[in-house]
Amino acid sequence: QVAQPLYLAMAAFVVLAAGCLLGEEFGIQRIKYGHAFMGLLLIAAVVIILLSLNPSLLAEGISWKSPADGIWEGPSLVGFAVPLLVGLLVGPWLDLQHWQRAIQMHREKTSIRASYIIGGLIFFVLLLFHGSLAAWVMSRGDVLQ
Repeated sequence: QVAQPLYLAMAAFVVLAAGCLLGEEFGIQRIKYGHAFMGLLLIAAVVIILLSLNPSLLAEGISWKSPADGIWEGPSLVGFAVPLLVGLLVGPWLDLQHWQRAIQMHREKTSIRASYIIGGLIFFVLLLFHGSLAAWVMSRGDVLQ
């Protein structure tokens, strides 16, 4: 079954998330390895979920189909644009922890630019994980009833 590796990956993700919460206890080097492992784990989980949605995905290629037709039509999600842009553009600059993290990375001779680019990629993969997990749940009609 596909579900058992998925459960293992999700359990490992919870353990890594707890480790990230305790990141104050570790140095930047150990945190980098933990985030790299978490990113690879998320990519593996996305692949497992997408292949469980359509086992012949590798042969046919990806063809995206919305599980809920018409959800992107109309002004239903436009109201999120302004708060999202304000949060993304202003949020990090006003966050004290952001600056403390950047200072610590500078002290340990770590590239701040590369760290934030890789962190952004991991965040994007996390969004893909949540989206593919939602698509997997929507594809299982018996779960929703």
